Amino acid sequence: MLSILENDISRKLTILDNLYKSNRHISIAEMIELLNCTRKTLSKDIASINAAYDVVEYHREKGFFFNKTKGVNFYFFYCTYLRESLHVEVLRLILIEELSIVKISRRLFMSESKTRRLIDVWNQYFDERNFDFLIKTSADCTMILGNETQIRWFNHTMLFELEYIDIYEFKLQESREYGAYKSVLKNDFFDSNTSEHEKIKSFFYVKAALYRTNKRHVDNNEEVYLSFGTKMKNNTLIQFEKIMAIETGVYFTDDVRNQILPKYYFPSLCEEIDSGTSEIMKIINDVFDYILTTEESENRYRAEKKVTLKMNHLHKYGPEVTYFLLDFVALNYKTQQEYYFYFYEELNKIVAKHNFLFESEKQKQLFYKELVLLLNFELSLPKYVLKRPRVTIYLFASHSTIQSTIKIIKSYFGDRIELHVADCINDKLHESDLIISNYFFLGNLEAKKVHFQETIDLKWLYLLDSKLKNIYKKLNS
Repeated sequence: MLSILENDISRKLTILDNLYKSNRHISIAEMIELLNCTRKTLSKDIASINAAYDVVEYHREKGFFFNKTKGVNFYFFYCTYLRESLHVEVLRLILIEELSIVKISRRLFMSESKTRRLIDVWNQYFDERNFDFLIKTSADCTMILGNETQIRWFNHTMLFELEYIDIYEFKLQESREYGAYKSVLKNDFFDSNTSEHEKIKSFFYVKAALYRTNKRHVDNNEEVYLSFGTKMKNNTLIQFEKIMAIETGVYFTDDVRNQILPKYYFPSLCEEIDSGTSEIMKIINDVFDYILTTEESENRYRAEKKVTLKMNHLHKYGPEVTYFLLDFVALNYKTQQEYYFYFYEELNKIVAKHNFLFESEKQKQLFYKELVLLLNFELSLPKYVLKRPRVTIYLFASHSTIQSTIKIIKSYFGDRIELHVADCINDKLHESDLIISNYFFLGNLEAKKVHFQETIDLKWLYLLDSKLKNIYKKLNS
């Protein structure tokens, strides 16, 4: 929700977000209507954006355009403006230092009444997102109180999003504290398959948890955490503790180690959940029934087990809070929903069939998004959810010519087509969308034919490709 930021920052991020996503020019009139501002304000905002990164170009007739060749994406700006925002800085100071309103106001050179207003705005934001926590104030301090697990997830997303630039520029990865953290993980969890992206996010959770621990906030929801730094045989953990003690003021004890590292980021290290009785198992089983044919299901058991375990893990340990201000999960979900429209429809039916309930719409979005990513990884999901043109090769040619033709077409088109070979005029031929042949047919078969030439060249492949694209559009319109 960008409206929680200062007006000028909110406008600039809205400009950039729309330009970055649209991949087209946006006219001045459109932009003014979008922002509900004057032309002078728009010009000022564009100038401010380009002063930092010269990426917004202007064409007198077409309007504004985001030049992506400059190597700067939307997240650079997002991080830059988060760091500039006094509204965000107030929240960061409350998280890390729990200063009183008087001290926050002095630190940021603003009135106490404005500080109180900003706290009210944040509390309203928390309420709108149905969080089970609020900012509480007293004479001595200002702190976030409520559901501690939710607080830690929210704070870690804030810290993570504030460091986008350092992550993209590899400054974080080269930092002393992150290097020490990775060393601890390597010694403790050497068999972890966790990606670098997940390790970085888990690092910010550890920082958020340590900040909370330093202010004597305890998370009793211990089942969602792994024990951290318990198998050390050298001074790696000691070094990390010293670094983090300087940063957060916390020295590690067994209690601290047991509530700073979330299981969510380390699925391979968690105990396997019995998939035999799982409701998720029923969903995954039906999903595989829907997308796999008999011939393609030889690796079904392996893929099905991996997907079930990972989705079980997500359902059990998935975060209650997935973003700070911009809901990237919802954006990804929306994109996937458009791309995998028919699959999502079928998935909704399967979920309804088993009366599977999600705790929130956010959890459902995360579940669907991760399921699609997993199925892409395990099965190349687009191959199954989109109807592919059925192409049949029916040639009067030698065996070697037919085989080489098959190899060339497979290497060029891959999984985009469903390829068959016929040795006579049969049902397969009639059911085909396209026939590659050097025979002469009568009626409908001739209309489907692409004439085969003895020497296949790029020109012929391009011709075939153009015909397939038209068929593909008809099948998936």
